Amino acid sequence: MKKKILVVSQNFFPESFPINDIVFKIKEFTTSVLTTYPTYPNYDLFDKYKRRKLSTNISKHQNTQIIRVPSYPRKKNTTLNFVLTYLTFLINGTIYSLFFYRKRIDYIFVYATSPIIQALIGVFLKKINYKNAKLIVWVQDLWPESIIETGYIKNKFLIKIINKLVNYIYNSCDIILTQSETLKNNIENKVKNKKIFYLPNPSKNFFLKNNKKHKKFNILYAGNLGKVQNLNILLNLAKKLKKKSINDIDILIAGKGSEEKKILNFKKKNKLKNLQILGLKNFNEMKKLYSKADLLFLSLKKNNLSRFIIPSKFQSYLSSAKPIFTTLDGEVSRIIKQANCGFYCNTSNINIISRKIIKIKNMPSKKLVFMGKRGKDYFSKNFSNNVIKKKLITYILQSYE
Repeated sequence: MKKKILVVSQNFFPESFPINDIVFKIKEFTTSVLTTYPTYPNYDLFDKYKRRKLSTNISKHQNTQIIRVPSYPRKKNTTLNFVLTYLTFLINGTIYSLFFYRKRIDYIFVYATSPIIQALIGVFLKKINYKNAKLIVWVQDLWPESIIETGYIKNKFLIKIINKLVNYIYNSCDIILTQSETLKNNIENKVKNKKIFYLPNPSKNFFLKNNKKHKKFNILYAGNLGKVQNLNILLNLAKKLKKKSINDIDILIAGKGSEEKKILNFKKKNKLKNLQILGLKNFNEMKKLYSKADLLFLSLKKNNLSRFIIPSKFQSYLSSAKPIFTTLDGEVSRIIKQANCGFYCNTSNINIISRKIIKIKNMPSKKLVFMGKRGKDYFSKNFSNNVIKKKLITYILQSYE
């Protein structure tokens, strides 16, 4: 008889998150997912999705049972909206799992995107209803450090409470998984005598062979358009290139997010024909877009936490076989240097960046192609869905050892 696993994740299909493909590929377990109604990155994207304010919906997708509990919809990018969204999922997820979920559980697996407090659903479920089940938490962000850095919460007493909750979660786990090596090392300093393993986020393969030559050198950013992504670098780069009368470089931005309107206004105000805002694209559209790119851009606002994180788009970038340009230090720059698959620029100074971009554009195209291939090879060995799935199953089974 197959072991049964309950996955707890605030974000899940049809939202685009790495956990989706892992869950749908796991055939070794009977899998159920406890989540909420989709709203990320834009509530209106899922307007046609069936949701009732106070009801739970149970459906099936690819032989996976999906249980959706109600939560406050993420309509606005305000602190209050975020807090209400996260807290209502925590409360309703806990109520449903404790009082209405009646199936046997061998493993409780939490995909802990920020905030990690959603893992309390798994902790309560294990301690109260399923004491013999193993709790595994896949940590995606460092708490409470992340909210301290962003400034969302400044009250020292509240931060102290959150820190105690986070340590309580860690100490309740049978296994802790982390999305980066640096994050693993940090948590190892916080909790002792716990099994902690590095397990990076996987990605679909975005490679699409394209031998067509295009007139311009295309720099692509694909992903969430938020403040933390530090897209001002790209906007100012487009402005700088226009000022220098460099007309053979285009900057492409694909995605949605809180900064989209600001980006569109910047383009309009500065009359930037070299800046293309493409909106949200599906998987097949993104493969075509990656194939047209010459260089992929990745950055985050620099703080004490950025070096701990590997943004999920990094794996997608690697899979596309295109060289990567990043200002992000830590894990990302380490991998780029190790794989020799791109360029690291340790500054946000637009004059330095523009000079470096022009230098890259003038490099022999074969050299850039080889860089991209090295990135794709690194992806295949370390970040593909099948590789991560096999590692995850190994770690899950180790929870009983």
